[in-house]
Amino acid sequence: MTSATLTNGTATVNYTLPANIAVKNYTIVASYSGGSKFLSSSGTGTLTISADTTGPVVNIISPSSGQFTAGTVTVTGTVSDNQAGVASVIVQVQKSNGGGIEVSSVPATINGNTFTAQVSNLSDGPHDVKAIATDRAGNPAQAESNMIVDATGPNTTLINPTIGLTSEGEPIPGVLLAGVPNRVTARVTDSASGIAPTGVLIKLEREGAPIAQVVGTSNGDGTFSGMVSGLTAGPVNIVVIARDNVGNLRVTSSPGRVVSPGDLNGDTEINNNDLIVMVQVLLGIIPPELAAGSDLNGDGRVDIFDLIRLIQILQGASPTATR
Repeated sequence: MTSATLTNGTATVNYTLPANIAVKNYTIVASYSGGSKFLSSSGTGTLTISADTTGPVVNIISPSSGQFTAGTVTVTGTVSDNQAGVASVIVQVQKSNGGGIEVSSVPATINGNTFTAQVSNLSDGPHDVKAIATDRAGNPAQAESNMIVDATGPNTTLINPTIGLTSEGEPIPGVLLAGVPNRVTARVTDSASGIAPTGVLIKLEREGAPIAQVVGTSNGDGTFSGMVSGLTAGPVNIVVIARDNVGNLRVTSSPGRVVSPGDLNGDTEINNNDLIVMVQVLLGIIPPELAAGSDLNGDGRVDIFDLIRLIQILQGASPTATR
């Protein structure tokens, strides 16, 4: 028997039911004694006790099993409980196969029958994902998935134009030609999620402002190329922006300069001095990267055909070769 104080016509009693109470209907008997001023009264009611020993139904929708994700991932799923109701969902992410002790545990936001949790700062590699749901009666249930985290951007290397090095280790700017189309090529690789479609952008900048840009086209061998034209003489930065399939970016910038075709010594004039430089390049006296624009026909090497082309330019031919 439990007593309660009547306040404003309402009496409230908190009673903890024993854990081994049987599952059935019970009759509640309540009585009131008001003393000499009030008549005594009594009443009955029914309390139905239902045992909830079943955990919620929980599923992970994203990431799907084996999906590539970035270092920050949003885990989503569904959760429901037809008896006591859902109390909480905890999302846990950890490296698979005992690959370290990295464990992230994040309370999920529940909205109706869906849940969402964002997990950040994950490292590269396979991870296991768990969603642990608990109902209001304390019953747990869990769903599992797995994913491959790719938290690193692609690797990029500028191939053409070639960036050389001086004997002191200083970079020698890659050379592009003014007034003619130039092919810019970079090697772009990503060993995890791969390069996104249209995920390579080649951009030329001068004093921080873009002067040309093009989406790189795959050559099928891990390299991407794009043609840039309408360039004028002067220094440039050759920027390669690469994006993988989960959105990681890698931006690299290399020094370059635009010269007039045939101006091998970079003095802004084309004359016999440039012819002498070309001969020195062909004889191996001067490396090609020190002779700006010596690859006049843009075939990736300096040879007798470039010498012939330079002679044609000196004789008045238009420098229309494609790099």
